[in-house]
Amino acid sequence: MTSQHGVTDAAVIEYFARVLQRGQLDEVTFGDDRFVAVPRADLRLGCLPQEKTDKLFSRKKTKAPIPVVVSLLSLQIGGGKHSGLVLLAASLRPDGTLDPVVETGSSPWIPAERLNSPQVTGREVMLGDQEAFWSAFHGPLSAEVSQVETFGDAVDLADALTKEVTGLAPQEFATRRSTSRTMLEADTCYVMEFERINAARSLLELYDHMQRTGERGLASRLVLGAPDKHHERDIHVGDGLLTRALAACGSMSDGFPLTPSQRRAVHGFLTDGDGDVTAVSGPPGTGKTTMLQAVVASTLTQRAIDGEPPPLIVGTSTNNQAVTNIIDAFASVTKEEPGPLDHRWLPQAQDGAAGDTPMTSLAVYCPSKAKWNEAARKYLVEDDRRAGVYADHSDEAYLEAARDRFVTKAFAYFGSASDVAGLRTLLHEALCEVDETRRRLLATIATEGPGTRYADLCQRVLTNPLLSGLEHLTELPMCRDLESLDAELDRTLRYAAFWLAVHYYEAYWLEAEFLSSDERWKNTRRTMDTYWSQAPALTPCFVMTAYQVPKYFALYAKTGEPRPFDIGRIDLLIVDEAGQVDTPVGLPPFALAKRALVVGDTKQLAPVWSLDDVTDQEVAGSTGVSAEDWDRLLKPRGLTCSQPSSLMAAASNASRWVYGEVSAPQPGLFLAEHFRCHPRIIGLCNELLYDGLLNPRRKEEQSPLHGVAEPFQFREVPDSSDKREGTSRKNVAEAGAIARWVVDNFDALHEVYIDRQEDPNKRPKPEEIIGVVTPFSAQARAVRTALRQATQSLPVGSHIPSGLPEALTVGTAHRLQGAERPVILFSAVYGQSEGTASFIDGNPELLNVAVSRAKDLLVVFGAERRWNNGPAFSLISQYATRTTLDIGEEPEPPAEPQPLVPTPAPTPTYTVAQPADLPIREKVSEPVTTSTGGSTRMTFATLREANPAPEPGSTSPTAPGGEAEDRGEALPVSGLLKQWASSGHLLPEDSGLTAAAFNLRLHTAGILAGEPGAWTVTAAGEMVGVTTEPRTGRDGSPYDVILYGPQAQEGLLRLYRAGRI
Repeated sequence: MTSQHGVTDAAVIEYFARVLQRGQLDEVTFGDDRFVAVPRADLRLGCLPQEKTDKLFSRKKTKAPIPVVVSLLSLQIGGGKHSGLVLLAASLRPDGTLDPVVETGSSPWIPAERLNSPQVTGREVMLGDQEAFWSAFHGPLSAEVSQVETFGDAVDLADALTKEVTGLAPQEFATRRSTSRTMLEADTCYVMEFERINAARSLLELYDHMQRTGERGLASRLVLGAPDKHHERDIHVGDGLLTRALAACGSMSDGFPLTPSQRRAVHGFLTDGDGDVTAVSGPPGTGKTTMLQAVVASTLTQRAIDGEPPPLIVGTSTNNQAVTNIIDAFASVTKEEPGPLDHRWLPQAQDGAAGDTPMTSLAVYCPSKAKWNEAARKYLVEDDRRAGVYADHSDEAYLEAARDRFVTKAFAYFGSASDVAGLRTLLHEALCEVDETRRRLLATIATEGPGTRYADLCQRVLTNPLLSGLEHLTELPMCRDLESLDAELDRTLRYAAFWLAVHYYEAYWLEAEFLSSDERWKNTRRTMDTYWSQAPALTPCFVMTAYQVPKYFALYAKTGEPRPFDIGRIDLLIVDEAGQVDTPVGLPPFALAKRALVVGDTKQLAPVWSLDDVTDQEVAGSTGVSAEDWDRLLKPRGLTCSQPSSLMAAASNASRWVYGEVSAPQPGLFLAEHFRCHPRIIGLCNELLYDGLLNPRRKEEQSPLHGVAEPFQFREVPDSSDKREGTSRKNVAEAGAIARWVVDNFDALHEVYIDRQEDPNKRPKPEEIIGVVTPFSAQARAVRTALRQATQSLPVGSHIPSGLPEALTVGTAHRLQGAERPVILFSAVYGQSEGTASFIDGNPELLNVAVSRAKDLLVVFGAERRWNNGPAFSLISQYATRTTLDIGEEPEPPAEPQPLVPTPAPTPTYTVAQPADLPIREKVSEPVTTSTGGSTRMTFATLREANPAPEPGSTSPTAPGGEAEDRGEALPVSGLLKQWASSGHLLPEDSGLTAAAFNLRLHTAGILAGEPGAWTVTAAGEMVGVTTEPRTGRDGSPYDVILYGPQAQEGLLRLYRAGRI
């Protein structure tokens, strides 16, 4: 099929398959005594000694050649292990002969994690730029690849690649870069069995199936996109809220209702159906887990209401942290003190029988073989031979005890006894009754309001024995409109319906005719039909990496025949952290699904791409995609294999929904309410990347450090100096300052977060209070070293545990992705002599991750020169307080209060009032600025100075060319900024200034009041000619736009030039 954009899905799928076939520039570790060491001189001969060959073949029954990988430049990483830095694929024969495998850009190779690119931060040893790697194959090495005949030729090619990327021969690079802590080897090489294609084999087999059969399922939708786009605000237009509220039938939590944007996202999903990709952008701390739980709850509950087999839901991503985040979201859905309804009625299997404890999870983890044992200690686990949770819970000994346990639990709830079949019927009837009651409540309040009929329905709810254990039922009669009722149903009737659905499928499980041990490992169509109709009754969610997904849906094929797949088997595919998923890796599972929910954030960490854009474009061209189509049609939609593509970008563009400003909508749905961080902290992220769309919902006084410490601090580091360590950086002075801060403040933090916390379940471990984030891995090591030194001699009574330096999370933003800490310390690293912090300025996504990990306190450590210098720190200076105070210290009062802005007499001055609860700030040396960014809040007199009465014959301010500018038209703030940019008025550091950011400056200056999304004009603003004009949106809803007339434009420009805004 050809998309509306002009590129066929077949071409894109072939293009992605070829990218995976090239290899992913894998990182390879030589360890576990599975490798042999060979001198480089001997290796060049292309033949291993027989005893070393025999070791590599010792686990093989066949004498066929085996695939191996050779490390020609290695890094010792401890424990007898080595990390390959320059690698070469080969085939090893039983007689020791090595046959090189050489392919442009694929072998030899340097791991992507060892090549500098925008998304890869410097590790201890980096070899060079990713661009240099690919340029080498486009230029100097392009002819040499085809001339390789012997293994020695292949080694020479790898050495030439090393020199092109590093500027040094391998031996010279190893000599120069080795230190007492870092040992590199080039004279000794390592050989290990390794099949490069193995990790992506199942994905490539699925790509092959799509190409051979034309069966592409939902993968086509991901490529072709939605034919029409709708704004998310349209979801609730007209009867939209009632329609979606009726469709939302389940909830996993009775604690809090969904937030407005979570509800809109769930309703958007419910509006979509089979064949759709629903994409939800979930910035940090916006409750994406709650949203996912609501979607799964409604999906499961609706299936039970309809009396259909359980839904098969697969959760996936490409990194293990994201996968375990999904499993954790569904691993324990039971409260600590549940009632008779809201917990699992089936026992956990243990040693082939029913254990004493009930199941707690709705999800099963499907790890790789290498991670099986570790995963089995924490989660329910399954494998592609169905030998895990399915086998354990279908054993007859388990089932006999489980049936008795189930009947007992059901009796406690219903007050009557029956067999499993009778209870299944009873559960379905109860579920339908609860759901019908919910629907009647919604329809009644929507059509009649909270009148007599609604009150009667509420009374029936309050006396219904099926609902007697619910905590919040008494809130239902208090609801006055559809919106409030819809929210209360989340934690009442929807919650009850969800648990009735869970128990309905538990009864379904107990009645099933299970596959025997001789049958369940097979992958015939009949076996798959049976297994997938039963297994989700026990655990509807199956969680695995994208590499694992095809293995579970591969069908039987005769020897020598291509493997077919169970296209469209998955009822719902959930992809989490999709902003980190490389599109060609994430696409294949879509072919196996009827619909998909994709969650992520393109403004956080990106995928680790293995191609540069030039090479990527060349691969696409080999499949018939023109360079113009690649650049114009695929790249903007996330459908490429290099920067800036991601599965999240592709899914958002494939979704029918858009959000944000109507004039410049962004693809997908958006979670807006932010609960994790202090408002001052998340305010930086909101302006940095989210265009002011985030809605901070956490109150300042909710912070345990409220009134004790400024939530966002900048601490100047004296004598700050950084130096390069390879391609990384470190700043010893800054590392020391961080270590001292930890020692000086840890006891105060321990008192706040541990000693004062009465609930032991809410007390963090000491090492979980603070996290340290830095852009550079060398600095992470320096900080840890400084912490060890600073904690060697501690005062008596210190709460710092002996192992704190090792236990603290210290690292780059990747270490804390998906996590949070009460306190985050950010090390900027760049010293006083550095004019810019180029890596931080060029990677706002990394700064976003670092900042948004901090719940209560963010402390930025940096050189004095960093303050208000460059895009990132200019923004930081607007939100942070420069301070040297420790936690609990108060600033010295100023010697003599002075007015914020000196004003000329005799003009009377009326200072705009400051909030009474401003947080404590440090003493400042200049009274005309605050310590949070140097901006002044304008007095009326100052604003009058901005617009003095014109002198006779005077003209408006002139443009650089000398001609007076035309300011006859009232402009919105975005138009004003465009005018200033085109006229050359914007300062270089404001070249990327957004309307949202400028509105915050105008708020600081006293010209605007309110908050992002709800600005109003102050009296001071009206004085200089700022006005409000009512307008009507496309959906008929009214809204106001703030306009800046000619007088306001001149006045604001004067203030801007004077550094006042």
